[in-house]
Amino acid sequence: MSSPQEQFAAAVRSTQAQAVDAVETWTRITQDAFGKIGEAPKAVAATNPDQVIDQVFDFAEKMLEGQRDFAKKMLGVTEKVSEAARTELESAGESLRGRVEQGQEVARKSAETIRGQVEAGTEAARNQAESLRADLESRTEAARQQAESIIASARERSEAATKAAREQAESLLAVARQQAEAILEAARKQAKSLGVTVPDVASSATQAAADVVDAVAEDVTSAAVAAADEAQSEPAQEDEPKPKATAKKEDYEGWTKPQLQEELVKRGLPKSGNVADLRERLVAAD
Repeated sequence: MSSPQEQFAAAVRSTQAQAVDAVETWTRITQDAFGKIGEAPKAVAATNPDQVIDQVFDFAEKMLEGQRDFAKKMLGVTEKVSEAARTELESAGESLRGRVEQGQEVARKSAETIRGQVEAGTEAARNQAESLRADLESRTEAARQQAESIIASARERSEAATKAAREQAESLLAVARQQAEAILEAARKQAKSLGVTVPDVASSATQAAADVVDAVAEDVTSAAVAAADEAQSEPAQEDEPKPKATAKKEDYEGWTKPQLQEELVKRGLPKSGNVADLRERLVAAD
């Protein structure tokens, strides 16, 4: 199928050809008419006027008929060209509309795909954030429970150490009291044997007992403080079994009393008493 431009050009060429044919026909008829008039002037003079008028109007009628046919043909060609142009425009419009709709559909699908990807990424980020938050909360809860366990264990150890120190202090005070009473009794006996007055002996014995009690109290206080510090500084874990004491009394036979007292102080034990008591205390501690 030819384009509207080609159809219009063909119609113009056809119209031009018809116009040329019409002009050539009119010229030939005119020349024939005037030629005959020039060749036979006498015949023209003798011609009937009515016949001449009929010939002129017949010629004019033929010219009008040709112009009418020409106008109808031009109108038909114009209508065909207009119809072809309209059809072409409608086809181009339909094609353009289809392309526009196809482009819109592709753009819509692309937008939906991008939106789906964005929503998927957002959901993944939200899930990851929730997972991290849950993990952080779990670790925080575990750390809190561990801290509470450590504090509770330290408190129990501190209470146990305080109780043990209190019991040890009470035991040492009882021992000191017994020692003071023994010293006082020995002093009384010695006073009776030597004839010394009882008040002097009692005063001396009381002073000695007070010194013993002060030393025992000082040792107990040091032991209690050391036990409490040790209980607070130890981590919350099970105590490892300690090896049994293998030291013997003979290991401290050559030690003097100051050496024994110094070793007892290092171990946080009371340093009061005689050499035998100090040795027994060290052996018991080992």
